[in-house]
Amino acid sequence: MLCKIDWNYPDIPYGSDIHQKFDMICHKENVHAIVYIHGGGYFTGNKSQYPSFLANYSEKYLIASIDYQLIQKDNKIHIGYFLYDIHSALLKILEISNANGINIKDFILIGHSAGGHIGLLYCCNYLDINENIKIAACISLAGPTNSAGSRQA
Repeated sequence: MLCKIDWNYPDIPYGSDIHQKFDMICHKENVHAIVYIHGGGYFTGNKSQYPSFLANYSEKYLIASIDYQLIQKDNKIHIGYFLYDIHSALLKILEISNANGINIKDFILIGHSAGGHIGLLYCCNYLDINENIKIAACISLAGPTNSAGSRQA
C-alpha cells in the first residue's frame, strides 16, 4: 500500500536552482529529523519518490524529502554540488524549524541508490563542518559503494 505524506511545509526552496527544494512535515516541538535523499542515477528522480515507510514516522519525527541539482548533458553538475545541496537543505531545515519553535535533536539521513551514495559521502565529508547539524545516522538503501574488498584474487 502506497502511503502519501501530507506535507505541512511543501516545496521549500533552499537555493536558486529549480531542483533545490524540499518537502517537510513536523507535528512535534522536540524531534529527531529524518531526511530522505532520492535516487535516480544522479540525473533523474525527485523528492516525491520517497519510500512509503516514511509516512509511518511522520507523527513523531520531522520528515523531509530533498531534491538536489541533477546532472544534465548541458550542465557541469558534479558530486560536489550534491554535497553542497544536502548541506544547504539541512541548514534551511534548521532555519525553518527554529523559526517555528521546533528543536531538532539530530538528523538521520536516508538515501536510496544515488541518494544513498550522496548521503554517505555527505556524512564522511561534512560531519564536523557545522556544529548545529548533528548527524546521528546515515542509511544507504542500495547506494553504490566501493566493493574492492570483495574482489577475488
